[in-house]
Amino acid sequence: TSLEPRLLLGSLAITMDLHPDSSELFLLETRRALESHATSQAAVRLSEAELDRLDEILDEAAVLVEKGQLDALLEHDRAFHRLIVEASGNPVLASLTDLMSGQTMRARLWRELAEDGVARHTLDEHRAILAALRAREPELARLRAAVHVAGMEQFLRTQIDSRRPPAE
Repeated sequence: TSLEPRLLLGSLAITMDLHPDSSELFLLETRRALESHATSQAAVRLSEAELDRLDEILDEAAVLVEKGQLDALLEHDRAFHRLIVEASGNPVLASLTDLMSGQTMRARLWRELAEDGVARHTLDEHRAILAALRAREPELARLRAAVHVAGMEQFLRTQIDSRRPPAE
């Protein structure tokens, strides 16, 4: 078999599909660590053409926000993150992050439906990440990416806590 990271990590996706909802929180915590690192690496490796493509993705996403097209918006979200992590230069890191991103799509859609204005907020966070990348500031890019994913973690943590029965 091929030793390509995407193929080697494919069985991990099946394993993660079998975990209960609360495991999404663990996936997000892991995604925050990996993706923020990848974003810091990408800050010094992204080409001008890739930065321009990120701008295009965000412009397209802004149109979708106005139209309320959440499914398409989530695909733009994933494309934005995928381009950044692929630019990190580490194919294993990119594959793991992409895998985790896909596994957390359900929680992201849930948040889009549950919180008013979250799509615009997400777009603003993406623009802040892109500004740090354009400035070639690895630490700022890392922090912006970590804060972005942490917001999703907080939402999911709140939802999980609200579904737990009260302690006796």
